[in-house]
Amino acid sequence: MSQAAPVSKQVEILSVRLVDAQCKRTDTAPESDVEVKVGAGGRTAYDDTSQELRVHVQFELRGRAQGVPDEPFLILATYLLVYRVKSSTGFTRENFDAFGRLNGLFNAWPYWREFVQGMMCRMGLPPITVPVLHVM
Repeated sequence: MSQAAPVSKQVEILSVRLVDAQCKRTDTAPESDVEVKVGAGGRTAYDDTSQELRVHVQFELRGRAQGVPDEPFLILATYLLVYRVKSSTGFTRENFDAFGRLNGLFNAWPYWREFVQGMMCRMGLPPITVPVLHVM
């Protein structure tokens, strides 16, 4: 059983908030033929007093035209997910961290996908459909 599984049975999600974002596009960004790299990471903090688990999930998307060394666009976003923990009895820091890495990422992914889709259009670039999240 995953270390995240016991925590997932004891939480409910309270909110998902975009807390930081950055978007850049060079003037020479291509309109097509774009290669995209997506990365993600995060951190967790549990407050025993409020019984809230806070998970920060960071996403990064960098794109460049094939064969061009510079990166013409960048989209970064950090989401804060807040969960109410019904009971934390028997949980360790490792349990909360595992939950944050797996469930936090999974819960924030649809918000990230929508953010990328909208920002690409706003930056005058072809929209990108971020793929479905595959957890290994």
